[in-house]
Amino acid sequence: MRNELILPMAIYMFYMAGLAVYLFLSRYYALKNREVGFKYFQTYNVAPPPDKVLVIGRHYDNNFQVPLLFFVSCLAHMMIGSVNMWTVGLAWFFVASRFFHSFVHLGSNKVHIRVIPFGLGWLAIILMWVQLLVFAM
Repeated sequence: MRNELILPMAIYMFYMAGLAVYLFLSRYYALKNREVGFKYFQTYNVAPPPDKVLVIGRHYDNNFQVPLLFFVSCLAHMMIGSVNMWTVGLAWFFVASRFFHSFVHLGSNKVHIRVIPFGLGWLAIILMWVQLLVFAM
């Protein structure tokens, strides 16, 4: 059961890589279509790109905040040998919440809907850490 967390971690990592490609392409096409100047990406203090490019960039950055706690908690569980069906379920639940969050953020971007998967992802992380504390003590 120890390595059961590798798959949700890997899928999320590849998803993040896909977001990086999406961000690159959105910036490339904004430059190509002259919707933004190259100087913006050097200093970030001149006329910004279209809102869609900004949203994709912020979403990409967001995937290096809370998800970092996901990766750390998975690794900690694997290191101390506390992986069980609840840990694996919470890991998959976190990944699903992030996919749902991305779907809303990069789609309709309705904050009142986006907050739900964001909060559920946090709940999964908190429960993974509570479980980790119980096993580590």
